[in-house]
Amino acid sequence: MKLIIGFLTMVAALTGLAAGIEFVLPASPAPAERSAAGELRRMLAARLDTLEIDGKVIGKIHVGNTPETLKRFGQLEDEQWRIVSEGETLFILGGGPRGVYYAAAHFLEDQLGIHIWSLFEEHVPAKEAVVKLPKLDYGGRPVFWSRNVWHETLLPRDRGRFAAFNRLNAMGSHDIAPAYGSRRIIGRPQHCHTFDDYFPAAEYAATHPEYYALIGGKRVPGPGGQLCLSNPEVLEIVWRKLQNYILEDEAEARKKGIEPPAWYDFSYNDNGGVCQCENCQRIIREEGAVSGLLFRVLRELGARLKKFRPGLNLTTIAYWQNEFVPKVRPPENLIVRLCNTSQNQVTPISAPGSAVYRKKVQDWGRVAKLGFWEYGITCYDTYFECKPPYPNEFIMEEQFRFYRDNNAIAAFCELQSPEFSDMHEMKAFLLAKFFEDPGQDGGKLRRTFLNDYYGPAARFIDAYRRTLWESVKAHNSQCFTYNILPAFFTYFDLKTVVECDKLFDEAVRAAADDPVLSRRVRRARLNLDNAILTYYRQLLKEHLASGGKREDFRFDWKTVRDRYRAERIEAMKFYFSHKPGYVDDMIAAMDKRLAVMDRLPMVFPRENVPPQWIEVPANLAGFFRNELVPDPESSIGFAAKVDINKNPGYHDLPMSCGGYDNATTKYIYNVALNGAAGPGYHWYRTPDFVPRHAGLAYILNDWTFQVPMAPAVAMNRGKDRRWYCCFSIKFVGPRYAGAGGKGKPGIYIDRAFLVPADMPFTLGKCSIIGGRSKDKTAKNVL
Repeated sequence: MKLIIGFLTMVAALTGLAAGIEFVLPASPAPAERSAAGELRRMLAARLDTLEIDGKVIGKIHVGNTPETLKRFGQLEDEQWRIVSEGETLFILGGGPRGVYYAAAHFLEDQLGIHIWSLFEEHVPAKEAVVKLPKLDYGGRPVFWSRNVWHETLLPRDRGRFAAFNRLNAMGSHDIAPAYGSRRIIGRPQHCHTFDDYFPAAEYAATHPEYYALIGGKRVPGPGGQLCLSNPEVLEIVWRKLQNYILEDEAEARKKGIEPPAWYDFSYNDNGGVCQCENCQRIIREEGAVSGLLFRVLRELGARLKKFRPGLNLTTIAYWQNEFVPKVRPPENLIVRLCNTSQNQVTPISAPGSAVYRKKVQDWGRVAKLGFWEYGITCYDTYFECKPPYPNEFIMEEQFRFYRDNNAIAAFCELQSPEFSDMHEMKAFLLAKFFEDPGQDGGKLRRTFLNDYYGPAARFIDAYRRTLWESVKAHNSQCFTYNILPAFFTYFDLKTVVECDKLFDEAVRAAADDPVLSRRVRRARLNLDNAILTYYRQLLKEHLASGGKREDFRFDWKTVRDRYRAERIEAMKFYFSHKPGYVDDMIAAMDKRLAVMDRLPMVFPRENVPPQWIEVPANLAGFFRNELVPDPESSIGFAAKVDINKNPGYHDLPMSCGGYDNATTKYIYNVALNGAAGPGYHWYRTPDFVPRHAGLAYILNDWTFQVPMAPAVAMNRGKDRRWYCCFSIKFVGPRYAGAGGKGKPGIYIDRAFLVPADMPFTLGKCSIIGGRSKDKTAKNVL
């Protein structure tokens, strides 16, 4: 009873807040029409006493499809919105379940400067006695049919208000209530990687192993496997289950009064496996691409779906093995969501380094309705959780216009970890705006956010982002979403980092009198402090190499470490205060990683290394949850200790050593390391290669230690100069031929160098890695 009384009291209070303005709704208003009116009442009351448009004081606002609105303007299309002023009346109108709320949000944003930044924060400028506006008559409709910025699933729920206000019609797994227009979602079983959902191992593995992909001579069920798509029974089971999912979703939508799903996914599990049976491989050869195997199934599913539910779409993801267009044409009711795993994330889509991905977009856009899957996060799986700042906001405008111009209709971006990802609120704001209309002025949008979110500190935050952007261009940096490693971020030179740190000192002083702005500045600084800690040893090495003294180095490890820890704990508690146990677990994990970094040596040895060499010490490589440990035998004092028990047999000799291009999904080279060169650390040299933008050099059978080739590409600046990679590795114990000793078996890797092929390696003797690799999947070598 108390909740009902509280709600009625709020409504009564809101009715009287915007004094002198009558709100007119339809006789039976839709949920979103009620919400739009409530939003307008509350915001207008907080923003002004009197609203004047075209010299007339507004006394009446029509919200939604009132009889007068329909008579004057007719019924708008789905998600279309319009704002019109006539004399003393303002019309806020829209089509479908969301259009009218979009119109209200646009009026509040465009005309009154009101924003909802996140689930936690909104911006309402200081109240004015009178706000005067020119005559209004404008509207629009979102460019992309589906607009989804995927946030952290553990965030508190706001029923979809943030998403709807920013014209997103989906927000990951968060619901959007009917009050905010409900959401345009992908139906059961989930939105991607659904092979295992359709064919769970518990249901079919024992009785029908032939439904699963043949990989390495075995049928592999579960999320680590795939399906045998040439098996006709697989198609029939998928079709039967798909119909049931549709019927179940429709029944649930009717019960909840929400929009039913508009599309259904059928896509590969999240691994690179492909069925190797004779029939599947024959189809792949006929289609000229692995994707052809899946698209033959999707073409038949699409034809059946068109008869069963003409308005519904299928979707799949063009990802890993499925990224290239086959000969078979996709059905017209299929949306192909291309995952951006092969573009340089800090240069425009028109740049030379983005050529491979640019062609993928164009190729898919010519044959299918295109969806795009962007990544707003960096560094997936590195030991220190490296998430440094990267200024991709400067390429967004061109990026999303390119998608628009290539038949894209579905927009999606992963932007999880709000407590840790770079400039999270700004990037969510920009993504939402460009998803609605990529024709907008990116510079204007950035200025709007920075000024309204950071206040007097905005100019320093803006200068910080521009400093990063200029450094990206100066270093020709190459950063790729898929398995980004810290060594990618070549733009964190000492000059840039010092300048950025000084700008944050200014921003802190500018925001000092406002606790909200101060917290926002600290949150923005967190990612720079993360970068300082991640690259601390390289920055110190650069300082000493330039003739500086240790005591003059700007950054004290403990000072930055403690500030970073405090900033991150504050951010964790801000976003996840409703989950104290989760926050405690995150703090414990952070402290464990910081403790590891604390005990590693800070100063690298002084060596006569040519400036053309690119060093990748263990802390900047990809070593995927293997442990960083101090090691007095290492020339840098620490190493990545390989967990040789994680995958039994994987770390036996001979071991694979390869180069792989994520952009083309082809191997650059693939050879074998046959034995240890002796006790202790030794250098092992790969074959020469032409580095690729999205290429990586890896060592060990499960790609345990990875070095990005992008820094070499950046140094090549368009030339085909060849390089090689030298790894410093220590094998221990009799398990490894040539290692000597009787110690507990182990493998330690402390550093690697990318070296131009026309330069000799001078840090020690290198054993050439050669011979045939036992990795039989590496047949497609560039």
